[in-house]
Amino acid sequence: MTHKTLFLLLLLCLCATLVPGSGWAQNPFLAPGKTAAEEQVDARPQAAAPNPLLLRINAVQRDFRERMTGYARQIQQTPAGETTLKFLALTFAFGVVHALGPGHGKSIIGSYFLARRGTLGQVLLFSNLITALHVLSATVVVFSLAWLGRNTNIFAFQEIEGGMQNLSYLLISLIGIFLLFKAIRDLGARRQTESQALNASSDRGSMAALSLSAGLIPCPGAALILLFTLSLDILWAGLAAMLVLAIGMGLTNSLVGLLTLGTRGAVLRLSAASPKAYRLTYSLFALGGALFIVFLGTSLLLGNLAATGARPF
Repeated sequence: MTHKTLFLLLLLCLCATLVPGSGWAQNPFLAPGKTAAEEQVDARPQAAAPNPLLLRINAVQRDFRERMTGYARQIQQTPAGETTLKFLALTFAFGVVHALGPGHGKSIIGSYFLARRGTLGQVLLFSNLITALHVLSATVVVFSLAWLGRNTNIFAFQEIEGGMQNLSYLLISLIGIFLLFKAIRDLGARRQTESQALNASSDRGSMAALSLSAGLIPCPGAALILLFTLSLDILWAGLAAMLVLAIGMGLTNSLVGLLTLGTRGAVLRLSAASPKAYRLTYSLFALGGALFIVFLGTSLLLGNLAATGARPF
């Protein structure tokens, strides 16, 4: 009973760090600090009191954006120089803080490595792949708007982004269901030895599928930076910022993945003294992680459909 109680307490603490904040429950990735104009447009009442930590993160992001705006204007006047390095360094720091907010793939990364055994290389690959695709999709949308001659502003971007959300959420749910059935199959396999059945590892196929699904939703924070540099005619600086931003966000996501992996391993080692407790702990991790991915995708899909008044597929 001691092992089971300890496991449940640690699992609840870990899940509390992975669940998206209520204020951003519509989208696991849309978590930038808003400008004053955006806050006036989106003045919907919040279901719960603002989280002090999130308020602090948003305040830091606003400060970073103001300083990045100043550097970008200086780059426009003097393209080469120390200002460019400062702009990129601040963009990296912005990416690290930006990814600390709710979303940006942390819930998916944490749930995945809660469900399946992984390595350091797999955590780094998965975390940075999700981030890279998240930023890349924003870049593609902004370039598409410019190429089509449409208004290249955040409102036009949000129209396209909104149309991509439902597909992304649906794919996440389907992949979660696949992982759930796979976990059930592995746990129920009678022809495998017990050590094989209890060591289902991460695989590149499922990580790639989840990365593509989550990355379909473009990063609004990346779009804001790229749109601003495009308006100043310093697109080269904006493209460089996208690379640095992805690295910064990937660092935060990687730390979340490593924390999950370490917590999972520590709990399993604590329960290893009792084979029965170990099997129970492993089963709860495998099934709970996959179920959380299904819940995440499904709840976000239904919530988005309800918010937009759209009909199900």
